[in-house]
Amino acid sequence: MQSSQLVVLLFLSSLASLLFISLFQGTAYATGSSNLSATVSVVCPFKIAFNVSPAYAKTGNILMNYTMFTTEPCNISNMSGKFTITNAATGSVVYSEALFAQNTTELRRTYNLSVSTAGMSNTSYIANVTFSTFKENVSTIAKFTLYNPPAINITGISVSPHSILYGSPLGVYISLTNKGQFSSGPIMLHVSLSGSIVTSGNYLEQPLGPGQNETVFLSIPNTPASIGTGTASVYATYRANNVNYTSNTASATYAVLAIQPKPIPKPTVPITVMPQFSIASFPLSVSLPIGGSSVGTIGISDVATAPEYVSLSIGAYSSMAALSTNTLYLLPGKTAYASVLYKVNSTALPGTYVIPISISAAVANASTASATEYSTLNVYAVNRTKAMMENQLDLYNSTGSVSGTVEVFSPSNASANNIIVKVSLPAGIVSSIDQLHLYGAPGNVTVENGIYTLNWYISKLQANSSTNVYYSISNPLSIVPLQEIQSELSTVSVPTPSSILRIVSTYVPTLYTNSTANMTIYALYTGAYPGIVYVSATPPIGIRVYNSTQAIDASPNQLLHIIFPLAAGSSPGTSLVQLYMQAQGYNYTYQFPLVVMPKPAISTTSTTTIPQKVVKPAVNMLFVYVFVGFIILAFALLTGYRRHAAGPRYSRYRADKLKMMREQIKRSEEEHGD
Repeated sequence: MQSSQLVVLLFLSSLASLLFISLFQGTAYATGSSNLSATVSVVCPFKIAFNVSPAYAKTGNILMNYTMFTTEPCNISNMSGKFTITNAATGSVVYSEALFAQNTTELRRTYNLSVSTAGMSNTSYIANVTFSTFKENVSTIAKFTLYNPPAINITGISVSPHSILYGSPLGVYISLTNKGQFSSGPIMLHVSLSGSIVTSGNYLEQPLGPGQNETVFLSIPNTPASIGTGTASVYATYRANNVNYTSNTASATYAVLAIQPKPIPKPTVPITVMPQFSIASFPLSVSLPIGGSSVGTIGISDVATAPEYVSLSIGAYSSMAALSTNTLYLLPGKTAYASVLYKVNSTALPGTYVIPISISAAVANASTASATEYSTLNVYAVNRTKAMMENQLDLYNSTGSVSGTVEVFSPSNASANNIIVKVSLPAGIVSSIDQLHLYGAPGNVTVENGIYTLNWYISKLQANSSTNVYYSISNPLSIVPLQEIQSELSTVSVPTPSSILRIVSTYVPTLYTNSTANMTIYALYTGAYPGIVYVSATPPIGIRVYNSTQAIDASPNQLLHIIFPLAAGSSPGTSLVQLYMQAQGYNYTYQFPLVVMPKPAISTTSTTTIPQKVVKPAVNMLFVYVFVGFIILAFALLTGYRRHAAGPRYSRYRADKLKMMREQIKRSEEEHGD
């Protein structure tokens, strides 16, 4: 019996040990064959960085990107996600796209997003990118606003006058405006004329900011090719935000009339060189409105060795031009002058009038020399509701130099702002910018395709006033093309403060006492020209702002990223940060609330860490309890066995003998008792 019980005890102990080992292995390695198994799930944390501009032009596609990476040394083989854009005001989803990411590790990987703005309006939106694993759901959002792109619209075109004389320059007024929320780049006007010698022309105009208007006056010489009806059409092209745009097309008709008598043809050589005298100065061209007047000068020099008498006279159109004197007396080597008064009465027809001026000289030996020179008078209709100009071109030193004068008039009832005057010289007059000189206002000279353009910039003219700008041409290669000089006048409305600068996003952090953080401002600069934006932040008492005053070079349609580092003191509370901005003469003032919170107390405890041997993998405590139970059971069985083994032991033979002896003793006692 002893050996059999010991075998039973050993069998139970072995069974308990095997069960424990089996459970241990199932916990640590998650084998699928065990009836009781546990799975260890390892979480790989990750982050998403979203790159979204706070402002976009609503044109074509807008671009965004997001970057994914794990924050610990681990790998996520694949994840599914979702990208949505929601209207910030209504909460409606306007765009949705499924996303997928593979092999996300500590190495940052960037994914690009491209979204069409065709179905969106110019308002604010919230973009969201979300990715999920079986344990984590990570989401990031960003807010942005769509603004209308620049939209140049031709609001009107008119011809001044509606009826012009054959052979006269054509005056074209063009009105345009920017109806978008971004500034345009330089604007190219494309003008086409039907029934004209000049069939088309391109005119570069200044850029326009949001809401700005521009009026352009073009004086196109020798326009009508025939008597009848003509049409002037115009459209604009421009470029902004790396996108090309085209405006609408506008057109206007005009009538070309004949005049009796017809104008005197222009000579091929305007100035004649005579042996006895030379022309020191001559009014080659004058432009006047109906009712206008101007004074030119004729200078005659005696190149002979004897005194001369010079006679001057005007033939045709004497009602439009008059001489101050008809006779000049010249001494040898000297120059005398006579004035020419140009006056256009109210009944004159707009057009071009070629006025002949006869010059004859009689010398001492009774010989004579004569010549006829021609002065061109351009008459145009009065439009005092818009800015206009007068031009005069004078020749000096017998074609040695040319002097030009442009008089600019503001409207009679309004001031004119941002005025640009242009005079374009046809090819063949000069070969170098050094031959051109500008006076009267800030300006420059540009060259394109052999055509030299003189530009003057006038900031403002008060209502019903005028100013002059001047230019001179030294040693012109030819004076014949001077009759084809083209002039242009443009005025631009004053921009409003909101059309130059607007804040699109702000981030004012919540500070803790004795801590630092950054205040971030995003501002959209939409001025038509590059400029400097001045920014200043004034903190309340107890707050310090680093780099509090900044000057930023801004380009048109640039999003400015402005950062102000803030440092809080020891006092909590709520106050205001003052922000001042200045751009193109306009001042902007903003206030932002700033909250300073008490810094949370940090509790510290002193602990002693005893290094422990790390056992991997960990054992599930349920199986530990089962194992301990089996050990206790084995111990109890062993104890009982030992107690049983230590007790008295009898054989069956002895027991039977004892039983028989007791029965004999009992019978013996009964017999003796009887």
